[in-house]
Amino acid sequence: MKARRSWVAWAALAALTAFAVFVLPFQFPLSLPVSSEAYAAGENNKVAAIAVVLLSVLATAVLWRWGRSHDADVSPHQSQLGWRWLAAMEAVALAFTAGLGSLMVRAGDDYGEAAYFLAQLETGLRLHRTIYRGFEFAYGPLLYAWPAFWVKALTPLHVSSAAAYVVALALMQLAGFGLLFYTVNALPIARSLKMVANIAFLLGSLSPSLGLNYSIFRFLCPLAIVVSMSRRKTVAAAALVAAAGVAVNFAVSPEMGIGFAAACAAYGLYRGTISGWSWLTVAGAGLAGGTAFAWLGGPAYFLTMRNLAHGGFNLIVAPEPRTIALLVAVVALAPVAVARWLRAGQTLPAETAMLLGIYCIALSLVPVALGRCDAVHEYFDGLAAFLLSLVAVNAAAQTQGSRVRARVWVGCVVFAAVLNQKAAQHLYWESELMLIVPDRQEDASQGVDVQALERVLGGEPVILVNDVPPAVHRKLLADGLLAPSYFRAMTAVWDQSAEQKKIEDMRLARFALLSMGGVANPPQDWNSDGTVRRWAALGLHYRQKRSPYVPGFLLQDELRANWVVAGAFGEYVLYRRLR
Repeated sequence: MKARRSWVAWAALAALTAFAVFVLPFQFPLSLPVSSEAYAAGENNKVAAIAVVLLSVLATAVLWRWGRSHDADVSPHQSQLGWRWLAAMEAVALAFTAGLGSLMVRAGDDYGEAAYFLAQLETGLRLHRTIYRGFEFAYGPLLYAWPAFWVKALTPLHVSSAAAYVVALALMQLAGFGLLFYTVNALPIARSLKMVANIAFLLGSLSPSLGLNYSIFRFLCPLAIVVSMSRRKTVAAAALVAAAGVAVNFAVSPEMGIGFAAACAAYGLYRGTISGWSWLTVAGAGLAGGTAFAWLGGPAYFLTMRNLAHGGFNLIVAPEPRTIALLVAVVALAPVAVARWLRAGQTLPAETAMLLGIYCIALSLVPVALGRCDAVHEYFDGLAAFLLSLVAVNAAAQTQGSRVRARVWVGCVVFAAVLNQKAAQHLYWESELMLIVPDRQEDASQGVDVQALERVLGGEPVILVNDVPPAVHRKLLADGLLAPSYFRAMTAVWDQSAEQKKIEDMRLARFALLSMGGVANPPQDWNSDGTVRRWAALGLHYRQKRSPYVPGFLLQDELRANWVVAGAFGEYVLYRRLR
């Protein structure tokens, strides 16, 4: 009878989650026009994220209060993986990053996400602009300062900026997989599950984008510091780790800092109720550090997070297999893991507080995962939840009756990692092939006669409206002919306020360079979208209800009113300001 009631409860939770994630968001459409597929469909991804967090917390509370008595049987003593595992992981990560990075350097082409970081580095280092205030930067200052350090250090040795960037990325990847190994080894799961976790997340996290934003260091940093905090024996030591950790995580990325600050609060409150109220110092240290960093960074530091919160660049939250796997991890299995340990918390307070902190990080990253809602974000921002899910099935894996279900879920975790790698390779395969096979490489300048362009400029700087070939960008920069702009290109412009900022920067320059096709692209053909087309074939129809904001129309009006064509160069047109 109890087993039947349990299945009914889980079925009800699944149905409620499905309604809250796939139906309810369409009842509260976004009001601010943004460049977003979700906006066009009338979906509000924030509603789905809030619902998932609330349902997860509710499930945790119910399982904690009314869980079965044997659910409190936990054991922190699990065998560890040896250093040879770490050495093998680091070797694979180094070979992948250095191999693909060397191809990029040899080709002389800024590739993938590396192109964004290299362009921002050049803006800061060579145009002497300040991140956040002088130019847009979507991540924490560490992801700028770290490669900037290596560019400065290696330039006297005649090492190119691209090669220095690859060195910085490779070292960050090595540190990230070290944090993965450290975190997984600290989890109360069997040795076999630790092997699976390390292998799966290693293979899933070797991103072909070559972007620091997809280094696993960024996503494991808050988890590893929570583990370190749980191993401190005194309040002072734990508070010191919390204060340093919140600074490091805010330096990595805004959402990581917020998640770690929440983890510190939960950690301190829980340890305070179990081990003495002096542990509240940990919560205070985390919150004070987060507040100080937010004050120093100012509103500009949170610009990209604010744009995403407004719905910019959001995709439709559809019942994709990867999305369902994430929901199961967050709403069902993470609560099982946390509730089981909460019931045994008085005997194992440090380990329980550690898992509670990781849980808070997992919840804080749900809005990011379901906001962008592509395979990459759901995987990386779901890592904390997937790790907790392995804690949940650890006991089941040792039980004869539940072993099959545990193995099925472990297979789902591996599948999520494989899906992420598959999606990344699909996105970058053509670019990788151009790096691997030199004959497939296009003209580095794509037909742009830079010398002719510079003659027309006559020594005056030009502002770039669209992305230009890296070779053109580097030549203009080296000759001192690039005018600074807050937004590097229109790819970073998602709403009207951002486009107006781009226009204001243009008015400070005499020349502007943009692509031959203009800047206002027509809205995407709804029927050509993969998600929409795939689910329509299965009877689930997503209809375009509104036209998304299309960057460029305001800029076209500005060009017609105040600019005149000064020349054409390959695929680009040069405009001169009239007044």
